[in-house]
Amino acid sequence: MPNPFAKVPSDWAVLQVDPASETDPRVPMAAEFALNANIVAKGTWNSRLQEGWLTVPEIAITAPRTLVLSEGVALVPSWSEYKLSVAGSVEIPAIPNLTSVVKRDDFLSLVVVAAEINKDHDQTLGQVTFAYRKPQTGGSFSIETTTKENTRRMRSLWFLVLSPEEITGADFVAGLPAATNGDKLLQIANKTSQGFAVGNLRIYALDASLASGKNYIVFPDSARVLPLFSIRRLQNFLERGYVWGNGGEGPISKDMHVSDISLSAAPREGEDAVRQRAYQIFAGIPSRGVTYSRTVQNMLAGNVSGNPGRPGESAASPNGSVCLANDQRISFTNQQHVQKLACLPVVAGSDGNGNAIVTFGLNSNVPLGTRFSEKREDHKIYARDGSDRSLLEHSKIWGGRGR
Repeated sequence: MPNPFAKVPSDWAVLQVDPASETDPRVPMAAEFALNANIVAKGTWNSRLQEGWLTVPEIAITAPRTLVLSEGVALVPSWSEYKLSVAGSVEIPAIPNLTSVVKRDDFLSLVVVAAEINKDHDQTLGQVTFAYRKPQTGGSFSIETTTKENTRRMRSLWFLVLSPEEITGADFVAGLPAATNGDKLLQIANKTSQGFAVGNLRIYALDASLASGKNYIVFPDSARVLPLFSIRRLQNFLERGYVWGNGGEGPISKDMHVSDISLSAAPREGEDAVRQRAYQIFAGIPSRGVTYSRTVQNMLAGNVSGNPGRPGESAASPNGSVCLANDQRISFTNQQHVQKLACLPVVAGSDGNGNAIVTFGLNSNVPLGTRFSEKREDHKIYARDGSDRSLLEHSKIWGGRGR
């Protein structure tokens, strides 16, 4: 038989039917009141059209994988006060197999649900005292009292959730175990920064009102998810000449591993959005879901051997020639480059005709076409004692092609 107290999407409210006579047994029922409360709550959630982050939490990283979140503020329709403050520490679990090759993104999200709170969670709900008249032998009666739980509460709760992909509220509820009557249950295993696993989700119970070891019945319609950060997980993975997590995942860094994927409660549109993104580009701020990366480029035509974790890659100069490094050229740009600082010790000799001459050549790896300057003032000659001999009349520097 279908449950007459189950909520359906088209419900607006629960209407009581008056008894037709004094003997008509129709009376209000607790299950009906609970159904009506659920309908009213969902109506409130749906009427709150703004959803997202007003202030995204700032993060600091505690090595190797703990994210410390400063207070952020979000608008969440199923949060009782609508505006929710979020802060706390989240420890990202290590990749268990140190030899596996890993390249993936994990996603950290804020999840808010409404849950049934009873006397197991809040003792004051089980402290209602009832007085009733109890018949006694001989027609008399006595007044008896008892203390019982008479009502329960619907309260909003929040968690941070780490997942292998971005999730929705329906995904979160689907991942929870179900009781025999179909209720979705969430048991709080701990309230530490390490969190606890539920299926492929890791839940961080940072809400101060949550109690460790308690089960909470979750109202499925209430689940709301706000994406927060994506976390780049890399281990033994070669990318552009650099091995990430060589022999085991390295510490997480803010710039290289954590990307803001939050959605604003008041997103910018049109010209404002373009202007904001332009400022971010000029400031070197990556776009949504993107982090900084690393590359190792050798200034040689090939890999460098014997360099575990940094095999590098061959790098070509912008004009198509191979970049070959030497002790005088250590950086490369797509423009003409003039080198004016070099010191070469030389020894004067004879040209065979009784004339003193000094000869020297450039290093073998200089770019083709390199020349000495033909301007005498561009050169200086120093004696062994460090004195400047450039202005001596017999000193002459000739321009020539380097080879």
